[in-house]
Formats: sequence, structure tokens, C-alpha cells
Amino acid sequence: MAGQVFRGATWWEWLVHTNDINELWKAQPTYLISQGVYMLAGLITFIHGNYHLRN
Repeated sequence: MAGQVFRGATWWEWLVHTNDINELWKAQPTYLISQGVYMLAGLITFIHGNYHLRN
């Protein structure tokens, strides 16, 4: 992927790029696990912030 020039049809395709989750899991399962942990931590932080904002 490094050094490649994107030749997509639209600007949106350049901005948002997704990969096949099965391919990612086969290549680096720890990447998906770490991304899940980051998402969970972000959600917990958001809930914590909203709780203290209202109290």
C-alpha cells in the first residue's frame, strides 16, 4: 500500500477506505483486538464524561 497512488472513482472512496475483516483477522488478529479495545475505551470515556457533565 505504501507508495501506491489511489485511483478510485470518487473523493469519498479516497477518504473512507475499508478492508475485508476476514483478511485483516488472518493477517494480524491483534490489530482488530486492539481496535476493539480502543473503541470500548472511547465509549466508556464518553459515558463517563456525559455522567459528570450532567451531575
